[in-house]
Amino acid sequence: MHLIEITPQPCMVCGSGNTPGPNGERRQFIDLERDTFWDDPAIICEDCGLKIAGLLGTPSPEELQRAAARISKLTTQAHDLKVEIDSMKRRARKLGISFVPEEAEVA
Repeated sequence: MHLIEITPQPCMVCGSGNTPGPNGERRQFIDLERDTFWDDPAIICEDCGLKIAGLLGTPSPEELQRAAARISKLTTQAHDLKVEIDSMKRRARKLGISFVPEEAEVA
């Protein structure tokens, strides 16, 4: 299997061809490297390929985008909390309070 941008055949599932989408971008196609009927290549469009992948449990591009945004938000929150903890530790040291080194906390 390999990706192609211009296809000699329409998608064998939905029948879409080389026409650009509503935003002007051309979709990609998957050539299954198999022939059907009278030596016609077996082609699947990007949308149908994503539907097939979804049936197998692969996350959709929207789900991946939401996960990346969530990870970014959580990373920022973790950084902010570490900064706050470091600030509190500095203030505590000025008051004479000592802490266990972080390496010992992990073990």
